[in-house]
Amino acid sequence: MKLSQSQIQYLDNYVQKSGIKWFDLKIELTDHMIGKTEEILTRIPDLDFEEAVKKAKLTFGSKGFRPIILEKTKQIERQFYKDVFMHFKSFFTIPKIIITVLITLFLFGLYPRLMDKDLFFTSLIGVLFICAILFFFNAYKRKKLKNNLSLTLSHMLQFSTLINSIAIFLHFAYSIFKNDLVKGNNYVFFISIWLVMFLIALSIENVSKKIYANQKRMYYKYL
Repeated sequence: MKLSQSQIQYLDNYVQKSGIKWFDLKIELTDHMIGKTEEILTRIPDLDFEEAVKKAKLTFGSKGFRPIILEKTKQIERQFYKDVFMHFKSFFTIPKIIITVLITLFLFGLYPRLMDKDLFFTSLIGVLFICAILFFFNAYKRKKLKNNLSLTLSHMLQFSTLINSIAIFLHFAYSIFKNDLVKGNNYVFFISIWLVMFLIALSIENVSKKIYANQKRMYYKYL
C-alpha cells in the first residue's frame, strides 16, 4: 500500500521529532519507515496509520533509533577509511604514479644540493602542518549544508584532524633523529615516510571533497 504525500510528511516529521538532527540520517530513516509502514498496511489494510507507524518503529528494536545512529557512525568510519586507502593506492597506479615519481625524484634530487639540511626537513614537516590547517578549515566549512547538520559531514571534520596527527608524529620523529638526518643518515627512509604521509593527507582531503559533493546531491534531491 503506497502512502500519501501527507503520510510521508508525517513520517518525516515523526523521525525529526524523535531527535534525529542530521538530514542524511533522517532521509535514510524516513525511507526505512515509509517502506516498513507500507509493508504493514499491505498486510493489515484496516490498521490505523499511526498504529502502523508505531509498529514500523518497533522494527528498530526497543531502543528506537539509537542503535541505527551507532551503526551508521561505524559505517561512515569504515567507508571513509576504505575510500582513503583506495585513493592512496591510486598514487601508485597509472596515471597518478607519474606524480608520485616526480615528487620523489624532486625531493631526492633537492636534498644533496641544499646546504641547510635542517631547513629541508622542517620545510617538509611545515608542508604537512599547512595541509592540516587548510584541510581542517575546508572540513569546517563543509560540516553543514544550508545550516542543516549532516552526520557524515560532522565526521569529516573529525577525520581532518588525522592530518594534524600525522604532522605531529613526523615532527616528533624528526626531533629524535635530527642529528642523524642532517648528517645524511637515514634521510631516504624519512623522505619516504614523509611522502607516504603527504599522499595520505591528500587522499583524506580528496575523499572528503567527494563525500561533501555526494551529501550535497542528496540534500537537494530529497529536501
